[in-house]
Amino acid sequence: MQIDGHHGLTYIAARLAGFTAYDAQVIAYSAQYVDDATNWGVLRFDNGAMYFG
Repeated sequence: MQIDGHHGLTYIAARLAGFTAYDAQVIAYSAQYVDDATNWGVLRFDNGAMYFG
């Protein structure tokens, strides 16, 4: 999806849901990151969780 979809629309939805501009930006960045990420394999988190993508 293009950046206007994941980033822009997510930002607007977060603001309409009552999030601050800063928090909405963090949420929108996270939504866009899945399109832009080039990582693959197993991700291990500090809390012991893992994700394979």
